[in-house]
Amino acid sequence: MTGADLEDDSRGLLFLMYVHPEHWGHGLGHALMTACQDALLEDRFEAAVLWVLEENTRARAFYERHGWQADGARTVDDYGGAALPALRYQSRLVPA
Repeated sequence: MTGADLEDDSRGLLFLMYVHPEHWGHGLGHALMTACQDALLEDRFEAAVLWVLEENTRARAFYERHGWQADGARTVDDYGGAALPALRYQSRLVPA
């Protein structure tokens, strides 16, 4: 996450959404995403951003299925001594 993510008051930040692999494919991720987007809308955000590890193709596909798009921003963060590249995704929030 960078300071630029928080400069635009109309954008919220989705941070660390995770479903244990034993529960993949049961709709829990979709339910969490819906709840997150609803909470962001309730807080009057018009859009949101998130960061995802570049190599996490499963998560990237999940976000893309839910309307998120990579916006070209990249970063490299230290995760326990490992420098891992991440991509920023963004989404316009639309009430259901």
